[in-house]
Amino acid sequence: MAGRAKKPKGKPPRRPKGSSSKKKVPRKAKLKSKTKVILPPSGVVPLTHQQTTVKDESAPVEPLSKSGEERIDRLTRTIHGVRTGLLTSFRTNRLLAGGTAKMAQKVIEEAAEVGIEAIRGDRTALVSESADLMYNLVVLWTELGVAPDEVWSEMDRREALLGIAEKLPKTE
Repeated sequence: MAGRAKKPKGKPPRRPKGSSSKKKVPRKAKLKSKTKVILPPSGVVPLTHQQTTVKDESAPVEPLSKSGEERIDRLTRTIHGVRTGLLTSFRTNRLLAGGTAKMAQKVIEEAAEVGIEAIRGDRTALVSESADLMYNLVVLWTELGVAPDEVWSEMDRREALLGIAEKLPKTE
C-alpha cells in the first residue's frame, strides 16, 4: 500500500469531444456478440416474406387477393393463426406478448409516422407506413376480439346516415 498513489476524489477530468480511451468496436461486431439464435418450437415453421407456412403441410395456403377487405380478413386469420400457434412470426408473437397497451402504443406510433410522411410528401414512405399502421391496427383488433366485419358494418351505418363513412359529428 505504501507504494501506491491515491486516486483523486471527485469526477475525472473531462476529455475533449471525439476522444475516448475506449477502444472503438465496429457496430456489427458489437451486435454479433449479443445476438442469440431463437429457434421456433418443433413442428412450427416461421412465416417467410412470400408465403404462409402451416404445421399441416397438406392444408391449402390461401391465394393472394386484391380486395382491401379480403386482405384485412386474411391478415386477421393469419394473426389468429400466430396467436393459436398454428403459424409463427417473431414480430407478431413479440407484439402479442406485449399486451394491449403495447399494441395500442404501436398503433399510435404508426399513425404518427403516417402523418409525418404525408407532411414530408414522401408517397412511397406513406404507403409503407400505412401498411404498418393497418397491420398494427388488425393486431389490436384481434387482441380485443373486434372482427373486421364489425368495422365495415359501422362504416356502412355511417355511410347510410351521412352519405359517406366519415367521422360522426360530436353531440353536445
